Amino acid sequence: MSYKMEWRTIENKRNKKLQSSDWTQFNDSPLTNSKKAEWATYRQQLRNFMNTLRTHSDYVSDTATNPMDVVISSWPTKPS
Repeated sequence: MSYKMEWRTIENKRNKKLQSSDWTQFNDSPLTNSKKAEWATYRQQLRNFMNTLRTHSDYVSDTATNPMDVVISSWPTKPS
């Protein structure tokens, strides 16, 4: 998979996570204000997520860590 395809795959996954948590911010959501705030923080972390990944220009060599390798372990944690 090319770098751009990997990037798009990750971005799509992030977008799905945002979409699946939209309900948490609705006025008629059954969540308490405290829980809504937790979800709002999580959603902001998701929005910022793409900026935390290294870009292709950050590669220093073929042996450098692929930025996509850290994605699975670095997703923000969804509130319980």
